Amino acid sequence: MEEQTVVGFELPTKNLKNLAEIDSCLVEIHGNSLGKRYNLEEEAFIGRGEENTIVLDMDTVSRSHASITRKMYGKYEIEDLMSTNGTYVNDQLIEEKATLKHKDRIKVGQTVFRFISGPNLETLYYQEVYDCFVRDGLTGAYKQHYLVDNLIRAVARSRRHNRPLCLAVLGVDDFIGITDDMGRMAADKVLKQVADELEKFLNPDEMAARAHNEQFDILLEEYTIEEAEKRLNDLRAHLEELDFGFEDDAFQITVSIAVQALPANVTRGPEWILKLQEVCHSLSNSGGATVKVI
Repeated sequence: MEEQTVVGFELPTKNLKNLAEIDSCLVEIHGNSLGKRYNLEEEAFIGRGEENTIVLDMDTVSRSHASITRKMYGKYEIEDLMSTNGTYVNDQLIEEKATLKHKDRIKVGQTVFRFISGPNLETLYYQEVYDCFVRDGLTGAYKQHYLVDNLIRAVARSRRHNRPLCLAVLGVDDFIGITDDMGRMAADKVLKQVADELEKFLNPDEMAARAHNEQFDILLEEYTIEEAEKRLNDLRAHLEELDFGFEDDAFQITVSIAVQALPANVTRGPEWILKLQEVCHSLSNSGGATVKVI
């Protein structure tokens, strides 16, 4: 009887090694099959065509886009197969080939994979799956539901101890224009860079999460509204001074931020977030580049 192994969540029946011998895989952390696992053997092909090992049916993916090959000493090498939109490893466009390391992020079209490798692959995989449901695979920022859970507790603490609490929503202005003018790949790069800058700018006791499309929620505990407004104006100025680059193009962006101190009629949090998201969207549509206190 032939042995089986797992590719994705299925069990092919021919020409595969024993599962115990597999020590590397890809995990889809952003795309249509969140958390799906692709075990790697000697060679795997990624592309839009049905003949590929990993099929990604989207316009930004070439028919034969990239390959991953096992080399000596168990190392894996990724090669771009002259694709239209390129292959990215850790947000860097690879020229031809690159050697993969544990935890590398691979972006093909609008799908992002995590390369994981190690002796205890099952444990590493389930850790990655947990991260998939806590962090946004495209930007690395927390997902909104994770911030909402923290916001609910923060509201309770604020009420109980009479401490200040502020919530803000940041939006990238004219995001549709960026997408239309430069393409979805460039727009994705903007979101990733904004998320990276938020992580660097915010203190450990502050939290940001990706809301949807071009918006990020920001939770500021122990901030009065005056302190929050100053902090967010500094953040806006910082982001608007940066160069955002995609391939050979460099450009600047503006952002709009709506911020509010905890209202008396808010007891939980999701409805508060929704209100600020709507205000932020209106700010972006009316010129943007501002911080507005609600």
